[in-house]
Amino acid sequence: MNMKIAISCITMSIAATSASFETYATEFDDAIADGGVVITAKQLLGNTGFSMISVQKNEWSNWYSPTGLKVLELKGKSRNIRMKWHFDAQGDFCEESYSKKKKIVCSRDEGTMVMDNKGIVRIYTNGKAEKYTFRISLGNVNRL
Repeated sequence: MNMKIAISCITMSIAATSASFETYATEFDDAIADGGVVITAKQLLGNTGFSMISVQKNEWSNWYSPTGLKVLELKGKSRNIRMKWHFDAQGDFCEESYSKKKKIVCSRDEGTMVMDNKGIVRIYTNGKAEKYTFRISLGNVNRL
């Protein structure tokens, strides 16, 4: 009798672990299944660079120049913040992060960008969506 209870508990534990793993990776998988497309900075750069514009009340925008300059405009700040970006030896996109006090962060550590079928981009880390959403435009659309 106790053996049946122990086996039942183990089975429920394995099922719960499997269910939480499936939930963990679902957000990224669902975004792709719904028509989302993985995009990279390397694809976007071109001759004029690219801009990221916050969807949340235009709180911020970034422009990445083709020469390694990153310009950040923050709502409420009187002037723009100039930083740098580069591709590292492995070919990953790396940039100074304003929110991390200009610490260098690279795409392999920061997650994967996915653009949905409405043009909204979200970054997914370990299958889970980050809170920020933005649009991407080619060139320096806000003249930063």
